Amino acid sequence: MIVKKQLYKTHSNLLLQSGKTLENIVLAYEYYGDLNSEASNAILIFHALTSNNHIAGKYAEDDSKPGWWDVAVGPGKAIDTNLFFVVCVNVIGGSNGSTGPASINSQTNKSYALDFPIVTIRDMARATKFVIDYLKIYKLYAVIGGCFGGFLVMEWLISFPEFTKKSIIIGATPSTNAYSIALWETLRQAIYIDTNFNKGQYYNSSYPKKGMGLGRLVGVLLWMNKSVFDKKFGLELINNNKSPDYTLDSEFKAQRFMQDIIENANIGIDPNSLIYLTKATDYFNIERDYGSLTNAFKKVKTEALLVSYDNDWRYPVEEMEKISKAFYKLGIPVKCRNLHTSFGHGAFIYDFMNGTNKLINEFLNTQQ
Repeated sequence: MIVKKQLYKTHSNLLLQSGKTLENIVLAYEYYGDLNSEASNAILIFHALTSNNHIAGKYAEDDSKPGWWDVAVGPGKAIDTNLFFVVCVNVIGGSNGSTGPASINSQTNKSYALDFPIVTIRDMARATKFVIDYLKIYKLYAVIGGCFGGFLVMEWLISFPEFTKKSIIIGATPSTNAYSIALWETLRQAIYIDTNFNKGQYYNSSYPKKGMGLGRLVGVLLWMNKSVFDKKFGLELINNNKSPDYTLDSEFKAQRFMQDIIENANIGIDPNSLIYLTKATDYFNIERDYGSLTNAFKKVKTEALLVSYDNDWRYPVEEMEKISKAFYKLGIPVKCRNLHTSFGHGAFIYDFMNGTNKLINEFLNTQQ
């Protein structure tokens, strides 16, 4: 499936949750499939924190790999583009073309860098609506998101409570937690201490590769738990050696894997964007912002599927059950499913075919 990058220059401003205003917002997005004549088959997918709007397909046949959720989106797949018109928008603050820290500040004619205003999950969800309106979609068939994307689904439902027929929230919670805040702060500090970071002013100089490398190591340990490392690497030595050489060099495959991550740290998300997106997750707290979950979702009209994973130590099933109970209390039709996986928090991407695919496909194609 060959896809094209899309860019929408809104010429619109957005009043942020902080009270500041973000002007002339630009949003990068991609779409897959065809919008039907009634514009009734549109699905909005919110991307994960370190991914972006390129969820499926390739830009050219010789691209090395497809979008990050290609296993889920495409002709005949769980989210079938023969049936649905699928849209994914890069969030504001991101680094794939939407307005963010790398964008030019009209007041200085330089990149915003760390002068970019703090944006929250709510701000990102509301900004996404500009693209949906531009595409003349007046009601979504479904909205889907995992992890960070699941946070966005919840804020979307609260901001536009009667706009979405079906909603799928995967591996998410109604608020962040203290441990995640501490982990994200560790990641940010790893970036800050790189001398090339230069207080965020690195766009025309050396990239803070060492800091991003350390930050990515933190990210790997967030996504992959002990059982994943045991299954993937065990205690195997590099080059299938039978015994170690007892040196300070990397000798275990797990070590080499982590070192490869550091070596490729300049590929992917912009460091400043990573700082801003993780800060947004720090501030995510529906109960604090709206008083309670039932108060937050009281106007929502949707059918919901909630998916959690038994080995997701970051966002455990008990947290998803809080959302389920709030929906049930409000009379929102809800299905809550917990799947077994050894891939922990990253299961909706890395272990998608182990049940998540079937749940999503059946939910999207079942009429209540």
